[in-house]
Order: sequence, then C-alpha cells, then structure tokens
Amino acid sequence: MNYFEKMQQICQERKAIYYSEQELTIKDLFDNLTDTSAHEFIKKYFSTGGKAKAFDLNFSAEYETTGKHIHTVSLYFLGFYLRRIFETEITRKIKFIIPKWGNDWNYKFTYTWFLTCLYHDIATVEEKEQDTLFIGSPSDCLKYYCEKESIKHDVYAHRWLCKDIYPFTYSKTLVENYFLYRRNHCGKIEHGILGGLLQYDRLLKNYNQAWEKQSEEVRGDNKYESFEYNGLKWKIEHLDHFAYIANAIIAHNIWHGDESNLCYKRYGLDNLDDSHKVKFAEDPLTYFLGVVDTIEPTKFFMGEGEERMLKNILRGLDIRIANKAIIIEVLSELPNIEEWFEKINSLKAWLDIEINVLEPKKKIEIVIH
Repeated sequence: MNYFEKMQQICQERKAIYYSEQELTIKDLFDNLTDTSAHEFIKKYFSTGGKAKAFDLNFSAEYETTGKHIHTVSLYFLGFYLRRIFETEITRKIKFIIPKWGNDWNYKFTYTWFLTCLYHDIATVEEKEQDTLFIGSPSDCLKYYCEKESIKHDVYAHRWLCKDIYPFTYSKTLVENYFLYRRNHCGKIEHGILGGLLQYDRLLKNYNQAWEKQSEEVRGDNKYESFEYNGLKWKIEHLDHFAYIANAIIAHNIWHGDESNLCYKRYGLDNLDDSHKVKFAEDPLTYFLGVVDTIEPTKFFMGEGEERMLKNILRGLDIRIANKAIIIEVLSELPNIEEWFEKINSLKAWLDIEINVLEPKKKIEIVIH
C-alpha cells in the first residue's frame, strides 16, 4: 500500500478526528485534496472546536490564497499514522506538565496534534524578503512584529499551574536572538516563532472571549477555571496545553549550527550546537513535529499550481513503521530524491536521531532515540 492509499484509508476509517464525524466530514478528503478543500478543512476543524478566533489574523486573506494548506493537511494525517511511535511519550509529557489532569477531560492525541499541526505553518506567508536591517535589540525586534500582528499575550509570561516546571525548548532570550538573526542575516521573518506566539495569543483570547460570553448568558456561580460554553468544556488546564503546543511551533524551525559558525556566535546562538540537540524523551512534541514536518512529501515535491500531480507523487512513495523506526521507500521515478534524502538527513543537526540511507535513491530509515 503506497502513501496515498494509506492516507486515503485513514480518512475512510474516520478515526483521525477529535470531534464528531457529523460535524467534520473527512471520508473523501484525500480523493479531492486541493488547496481550497485543505484550507476549508483546517478552518472547519478549528471552528468545530470553538477556536475560530485562532484565525483572526492581520494576514487572513493572504493565508487563504497562498498558505501551505495541502502540506498541512497531508502532515496531519501522516502524523496520525505515525502516532504509534510518538503518542505515548507526548501524552506522558503533557500529563507531567499539567498536574491537575482531570478525568472529565477526554484527552486524546488528536487534540494536541490538530492544534499543533494545523497551525504550525500559518505565518509562512509573512516570511517575506526584508531589504533593510532592523536597527534595535533582539527583544525590540520581536516586540515590533508582535505589535504588528496584534499579539498581546506573551507565551513566555504564561503562568504554569505547576510553578516548578519550565517546559520550553529554548529560552525567550535565545528565541529573540534567533528571530533577529533570521530577520537581519537571512532577510526573513521566522514563521515558526511568529506562528507559535500567534497561536498562544489567539487561543488565550478565544478562551477569554468564551468565558465572557458564558458569564453574560448564564447566571450563577461560574468559574473561569472550568465552565461550559457552546457545547464545549473549557478548563484552565487547556491554557498550559496551548502554551506547550505554542512552544513546539516556535521551536520547530529553529535550526542548529556548529562550533565554527561565527554568525551564530555573533547573534548569541552558541547553544544551538551538537551538544544541545533536542531529545525525544525530554521534548517529544517538538521532536515529533520536527521529524514529520521534514519527511512530509508534498512540501518538497509539489510546486505551486501542481495539484493535478498530487496523487501521482504520493502513489510513488511508501512510508511505514518498523518498531521505533520510520522507513521511507521510493516506489517509482520521482525527481530530486537525493536532495530530499539530504533534507531528511539534516534532521541530525538539531535532533538526537539516527538516519540511514538503505538504498541510494530508494530507501531511507529514520530511527527514533
């Protein structure tokens, strides 16, 4: 069974969605996957979960027309397929950082994954070429773009319910330094950092708005920490969950250098080297997003306007699980396979991972440590 057939089967089995199938139909999604249908699926998923405000963006129109929608949807179902390797550790970590885990919160992996995956690339449309340097400190630079995007709530100021934890992959200072490095040295806005900050801000605003509306409509002893609104349960623990997910989005596109990288040193990025690779057991959601986002094939093989080639490309690949390893096999002639394998191999620069090319241009193995 090739990659396309596997994704098609997952859709037909209807197990990959957190919410009711009656509210979010996916049976024929992969058979008719276009940028338009993929965008509609993403928006509908968030809307069904009462989180439509997450897409209250200053660049909504541009995101709708030029966002990476097919990649994002393909990534979602690929992640669902590969969850067997990653799900246990991700769930364990979330239960660790959220100490007031309640039995009445019907937590599922798909809840974490849709919030992470379907938002991770939302800010790519803002990753535009910058002709001039930003004059100011790293904190000033990030603050400027947060204000530009109407980001009011800083995830690094989040008050964790468990005060003894700090589950961020990187410190706020390092993130600010990397953002300025990307802005001035690479001439781009770092979409992962901006996207993660956007998500936490919008989901917190969404929670607050639901609380305000519920308070207006319902009289009685209402609690901000736990209430019901619009048929959904809202809990203060969800805010920790949002912050943890935002961290993974922020970190998923921060690449490491090596000790000889003078530019990294100049921007205060010394810790982004081989001795500080992300480890699966310590940071499973960031690790998972990094792996799956890199191997997802449509992002590499599909150019703009090539929707008609989608099925042929995906039928030419197989992605499967073998114990704690992911095997990718090329089944038919596809362009630039060596370049794709090199991109996958680059995961070793920032993740604690083992990658082996089993057959040149044919098969590659990704072993999770």
